[in-house]
Amino acid sequence: MYLEPFKLKELPFRLSPDPQFLYLSKQHARAKAYMESTIWFTDGFVVITGDIGSGKTTLIEAFLKEIPADVVVAQINQTQVNATDFLQAVLVQFGFSPFKMKKAELISTLNNFLIEQHAAGRKVLLIVDEAQNLEPRVLEEIRLLSGVETTKEKVLRIILAGQPELNDTLNSPRLEQLTQRVRLRFHLSTLSEAETRAYIEHRLEVAGAGDREIFAADTFPEIYRYAGGVPRLINTLCDTAMMAAFTENRSSVRLHDVSSAIAELHWPPHAARAQGAAVGPESMTGTHPAMTARPAAAAAAPEASSSEEEEEEEKDASSEAPAREADVDEAVARAVETHAAAAREAAARASGPKANGPAADGPAAHGPAAHEGTTHEAATAAPGAQGPAAQRAAVSERAAARHAAPGETVGKLLVATEGRTVQEIPLRIGRLIVGRTPDNDVHIDSRFVSRHHCQIITTAQSSVIEDLNSTNGVYVKSARVRRHHLNDGDVVLIGKHELIYMDDRAARSRAPEGEPQHPPADEHSGSNQRAGG
Repeated sequence: MYLEPFKLKELPFRLSPDPQFLYLSKQHARAKAYMESTIWFTDGFVVITGDIGSGKTTLIEAFLKEIPADVVVAQINQTQVNATDFLQAVLVQFGFSPFKMKKAELISTLNNFLIEQHAAGRKVLLIVDEAQNLEPRVLEEIRLLSGVETTKEKVLRIILAGQPELNDTLNSPRLEQLTQRVRLRFHLSTLSEAETRAYIEHRLEVAGAGDREIFAADTFPEIYRYAGGVPRLINTLCDTAMMAAFTENRSSVRLHDVSSAIAELHWPPHAARAQGAAVGPESMTGTHPAMTARPAAAAAAPEASSSEEEEEEEKDASSEAPAREADVDEAVARAVETHAAAAREAAARASGPKANGPAADGPAAHGPAAHEGTTHEAATAAPGAQGPAAQRAAVSERAAARHAAPGETVGKLLVATEGRTVQEIPLRIGRLIVGRTPDNDVHIDSRFVSRHHCQIITTAQSSVIEDLNSTNGVYVKSARVRRHHLNDGDVVLIGKHELIYMDDRAARSRAPEGEPQHPPADEHSGSNQRAGG
């Protein structure tokens, strides 16, 4: 890929939790020290929380790499299990085959193992990642295990790592006994702007950059603005920016490359996502931190529109925006507000004649669409009865009516193996990461699938699949692609598995009867597909 032009030995911004690339900010160093304390304290029970992509799993991998030889470890990553399954998973990690044991046998076997290891002078550590998914009954089993002890010390050390919801669960009254046994709790927050720059430079140095400046100095504030100091988002944005520079045959990343990457990823500023900001009727905020607020994406990349009507609106909005990238979002907000005001004005004008004119007794007054109110009437009025501003407002109203609401299912993804469907995942506005490990949104346990293989980004208008530097690639119609706009019915091959994309938005995108049909903008042409390197 871009290793040779950038003179690197490894890809610096892979999403896999490689401990070699761990950047120890002050808070990451503190969290790692808390993990290490479970080995030295006899009552070690630590809870580490952090938002998605904050580096929890990488910390765990780095900690395990340095663990002493006299420590026996069970690491659990699959946490959507019941109490019996959890106990079986722990015993499997300790070398048992417990699948025919009843719960009482599981508990007895585990207790005996803990006592035997203590008698042999070995310490036993249980690490549970993605612990926010654990049911209260499973957490109660963990509490009971933490109670196995001699007269002087606990026999089992425990680390629970998970997203902030884990704190909410632990703080519930029914788990008070478990909470009292927790010795240390720590929350990983996002990196500061200075730490973001140090993080990027550290990963580049580990990858072989040495003292060379690959990212220009003015790129770091923009990266921080859009990634918000979240390590996983920093990796995604930096990797995409390096690809943008590579395609232009340059060995350094400029601000233009970062802006191109932001447009390609359809990212609004991180602060807007964090606040859940919504401006105007066309605002679309994704459910995942890396997802889109549609107006910002439209201003940054109007070619991604799903229809000529929306593309025209976005051009109007773009014409009001200042040239500088930093002012894009403010300009779009003003444009959306202008369109909304125009829509209300048009609705008011349209409602007057319909109430008093000859058409009041006609089909428009009594037909099926009458109950939808004046806004719909203004949107469907004859073009000759409206001025240009009102027509644009009507277009905006129709487009907004077709958009999926946040959280609404817009389609589904079928996972098939050897012609048999094994999973069906609903698609909503947001991002799904597909990979081999259980921490992915779509878990495919196959050696032909990379740890984080690909991602599917879904907006209100379309879905895009992107390769995350996987080993075996992503294939559509026998061609390896790095990024592909998905069509309804597309079959994507990853490893030996098929992802079948089903889009439920087709019906919503059709104009109601009596409205002119507009051909959709071509998002799916071959020119948008780029083969993976």
